[in-house]
Amino acid sequence: MYIKMFEIRCFEEKVFELYAQNLVPGTIHLYAGEEAVAVGVCSNLRKDDYIMSTHRGHRHCIAKGAQLS
Repeated sequence: MYIKMFEIRCFEEKVFELYAQNLVPGTIHLYAGEEAVAVGVCSNLRKDDYIMSTHRGHRHCIAKGAQLS
């Protein structure tokens, strides 16, 4: 679970870095400090379970196993 939380935090930091360089248009909604929520919930889901989220849904996708490459 820690590895998934770390992946989400790294994703957050990269998004913020790109946003600060004006490479991400619009606004961003960071999830820093909330990684355990997505990981805790998604760790209890089956592979075929669906997820729905809010404007911070990227983190739930990562927690459920989406590839960052």
